[in-house]
Amino acid sequence: MLSAWGRTVWKNFRCRYTGVSLFLSGCAVVTGIIGIGYGLYVLRPASVEGRYLIWRVIAGAVGEAPLLGHGALSASYMLRQADWFMNHPDSLYAMVADNTIYAFNEFLRVLYECGIVGLLLFAGLLTAVFCRAVKGDAASRRAGALLVAVMCFGLFGYPLSDVQITGLVIVTLGRIAGSGGGHRLWSGVLPSSGRCAVIVVLAVFLFICTEQYIGGKHADRLLFRAQTDLSVLSEGRLSKAYQHWRGNPDFVLCYGKTLYNHAQYDKALPVLQQAAHLKPSSRLLCDIGDCYRHRGDYRTAESSYRLASWMIPTRILPHYRLFCLYRDEGMEAEAAGQAERLLTMPVKVVNTSVLRYRHQARLFLSHYSSQHK
Repeated sequence: MLSAWGRTVWKNFRCRYTGVSLFLSGCAVVTGIIGIGYGLYVLRPASVEGRYLIWRVIAGAVGEAPLLGHGALSASYMLRQADWFMNHPDSLYAMVADNTIYAFNEFLRVLYECGIVGLLLFAGLLTAVFCRAVKGDAASRRAGALLVAVMCFGLFGYPLSDVQITGLVIVTLGRIAGSGGGHRLWSGVLPSSGRCAVIVVLAVFLFICTEQYIGGKHADRLLFRAQTDLSVLSEGRLSKAYQHWRGNPDFVLCYGKTLYNHAQYDKALPVLQQAAHLKPSSRLLCDIGDCYRHRGDYRTAESSYRLASWMIPTRILPHYRLFCLYRDEGMEAEAAGQAERLLTMPVKVVNTSVLRYRHQARLFLSHYSSQHK
């Protein structure tokens, strides 16, 4: 009787002790996360505030297409950031804004690009993989721990945007899925005809990847030669490569910038516009505005400059381009307003270009004020 009573007391004590230890462990983990977050903020406050700005912009846009999302973040984020600053012109976050194509949170990126449906599928996949990893062998559990580390990093970064890390995640998922007798699918369940079909599909996939890699390297060499050799642009090979790679934002931007640098503005304009559809940026919108300006379409050029200025409010180049546009058009009052803006606006980095722009603004204001006394 006494022994049974003792076992009951010990069982109740152990249950209570386990509950208390779990509670204390949870408090320790939460405190550690808060402490690490605060320490990172103290070390790099601008980086933390920049991420918070990105999260606010993305979270505000999720409600516009909550179920299926908006598509690629890189194609629309800078436009949404410009719209956000138009609605918050006095925001202190202007000092931490910059060109970006990343959400700095993989779950938020999936929610923006694929909506709630995509986020549920993504979370369901991770949950199923983690459950299988826990029930698997030691290697499967180690792979699960690696996947947990990657996703924890994904709360504040963009690991799945890196090819090498994405490849590592795919291998990790394969290792976890193959634990617990998954090899039988190949040797026993899948018939010989199915194995042949898989081999053919893999061979075709490798052939396409190899062909794309060789074609990309050839296009890169043409672009490199075109930086100094104008005849490469007139041969037509780059224009053919552009038709093939017009969905690649890096190639399209480099090709359009090459045409722009060689003063071929009419040819550069549609290419730069295509680049803006794929990956808009403040500098790219300024180049598009320059192309319109050389064509004599000053109002469209003005719109491009203004959109570029709202993308990054502390970037001085769009305001300088507006100043030059108004000055050359003889719109002295508007040019004077932009000159004053150049002299008073906050700038993240003061370099030689900023000093040159402000020097021209002072000269113009001195001449303008002498004429209007």
